[in-house]
Amino acid sequence: MNHSICHPAEAGRLLIASPGHGVGQAGIAAEDWNLLFCAVTDRLRQCANDLLAAGSLPQQTPPAISFSSEVLECADALDRLHADLRQRRA
Repeated sequence: MNHSICHPAEAGRLLIASPGHGVGQAGIAAEDWNLLFCAVTDRLRQCANDLLAAGSLPQQTPPAISFSSEVLECADALDRLHADLRQRRA
């Protein structure tokens, strides 16, 4: 995925303003979808990396490491969906 089109500050604003957090009934603007995909993917990866970083702690459990791997798989799948959507829109 081309992360150069992602702007973390703007993407973070969109995540905070996503449905259930105050967005009006009009929904998400079409131009904001790319930023949202990037923000969600980046947040998933950060969560997974935080779990992996905690893996060096003595109390770290194998299920947490497994969960981290599953989160990274979800982030990769989201990247593939985003790429497919961009290709279809082109």
